[in-house]
Amino acid sequence: MTAIPVRWLTVFLDFPADSFGAGVAFWREVTGSTLSPFRGAAGEFATLLPADGDAYLRVQRVAGRSGGHHLDLHVDPALASVEQAAERAVALGAKVLHRELGLVISASPGGFTFCLVRWHGEHSVPRPVRLDGGGRQPRGPVLAGRTDRLLRARALVLDRADRVGGAGWRPFGATGAAGTTAGRPG
Repeated sequence: MTAIPVRWLTVFLDFPADSFGAGVAFWREVTGSTLSPFRGAAGEFATLLPADGDAYLRVQRVAGRSGGHHLDLHVDPALASVEQAAERAVALGAKVLHRELGLVISASPGGFTFCLVRWHGEHSVPRPVRLDGGGRQPRGPVLAGRTDRLLRARALVLDRADRVGGAGWRPFGATGAAGTTAGRPG
C-alpha cells in the first residue's frame, strides 16, 4: 500500500462570518502570530504567521454553515500530483466533495473534511511560545531555566538518597564507583 506523500499539515480554523473577527483575534493572541493579508474572491482566507518557522494555521470565513476546522495535507509534487493523491485517498475510502486546479476537498470515511494541496517546501516548525501578558516570547530560555532547576533538584534528591541508605545505587548510564555521583547532573 502506497502512502500519500504528505510533507506538511496546515490546520484551517473555519469561522462563521458573525464570529470571524473574534475567532481570528483569539487565535492570533493564543499563538502569538500576526495575520497575513486577506485573500480569496471574498477575502475569506488569511494565514496566522508565526514569528519564526513556516505557517501551520490558517483561518477561513465560511458562509451559510457552522464553523469548525479541517486539515490541508500538502502533497510533495516531486512524488505525486494533488490529483494522484486524491485518487489514492479515494481508493482508501475518501469521498471527493470538490475539485479545482491544485485543490481537492474530500471527506474521510469517518466524515472528517480535509483538503489536498500542493506542498511549497514548508519544513521549518516554529518554536513554542509562552504568553505571559507581554506577548510572544521564545520558550527556549524559559524552558532551559526550568530544565536547569529540575536537574539541580534531581541531583539533590539523588545525593540525599545516597546519604540515607541509597549507597550503591547509580543512575542509568553511570560508570562511577557505587555511591558516587558519576553521571548525575551538577
